[in-house]
Amino acid sequence: MGTQVFFWTHNEAEEAHKGSQANKHEVTLVLGLTTYLLDNGLLPEQITAVTPYVGQLRALKAALSEHNLGIDVQTVDSFQGGENDIIILSLVRTKALTQFIKREDRMVVALSRARFAMYIFGNASLLEKSGSPHWERAMQLLKQPWGGVRPRLGQALPLCCSRHPTSVAAAYPGRPFPSKFCPNVCGESYEGCDNDNHICTKPCHPGTHEKCPYPCEKILDCGHPCKRKCWQDCDCMVWTEVELGCSHQEMVGYDEDKDEIRYRVVPHVQTVKCGESPLECDRVVPKVRSECMHEVHVPCNVDPNKEACHLCEEEERREAEEAARQKAEEERRALEAQQAREEAEKKAREAREEAEK
Repeated sequence: MGTQVFFWTHNEAEEAHKGSQANKHEVTLVLGLTTYLLDNGLLPEQITAVTPYVGQLRALKAALSEHNLGIDVQTVDSFQGGENDIIILSLVRTKALTQFIKREDRMVVALSRARFAMYIFGNASLLEKSGSPHWERAMQLLKQPWGGVRPRLGQALPLCCSRHPTSVAAAYPGRPFPSKFCPNVCGESYEGCDNDNHICTKPCHPGTHEKCPYPCEKILDCGHPCKRKCWQDCDCMVWTEVELGCSHQEMVGYDEDKDEIRYRVVPHVQTVKCGESPLECDRVVPKVRSECMHEVHVPCNVDPNKEACHLCEEEERREAEEAARQKAEEERRALEAQQAREEAEKKAREAREEAEK
């Protein structure tokens, strides 16, 4: 996020809701912010949405449940004594404040429950003119930029990449939250991988990196380099040819017991009439293709290299799907970047026109 404390001001009116008050606009904003936070690695149990009104409580619970977001929602009164890492405060009222909101004890509860970050939705102008010294003081503090640079009050929520803080964007009412606005390469290490050169080279994205996809290449006790993926358990995948007791050749793993394999009996028995030649054995057996070293199950008399390898076909299919997915992602990111540029140009043009007036 661009700031740990932010007041997202708006003037969309509340409405009566089953004997209480609710604000659909704030429900939409809370839903978007919650989705963004969860997509960027926060857990549902780290976030609590708080509101003064039971009507808004019901509306928030319904919307969050519909999208399976699973965060806690409380009224200000029921949350006394509670706290959480992230607090999202929905004030609801934009037309007029009641004594219910102005009370200092409720304000203290509402603004003191966050351990790390708090995001408030409401009408800043209304609170500034509320006649409540506590809210007026709070609004004065929120007008002071966080760190002397980033705003803490406005009509658009500032966002920044958690991995690349110089990559920034903003969320505007009525538009989807920017999900992947950072143009940088991810650059994160993989969990459990001790090779500093193994970093994620995908475009910057949320989430963890559990399985390192790089080749392992550690030297095994047999002297061969491990050919598995870095996250997989090491073993030797080098194959060697062994002559069986019947004078046939068989490809086996380098670290397998050669004597056990060499004298293995293959009980493929045929009964033929006297004077007839033995038929070609069609018993299905496992064989290793020398082209890819994958094991295939083929009739005993069939050369495995002449049969299609379903493992190779599956790998090719996955690679094609991944290439298509990456292409689609690149096209989507390019479209988002173009839209962002057009939006920036539009705002700059509007600013110039306003200045010329």
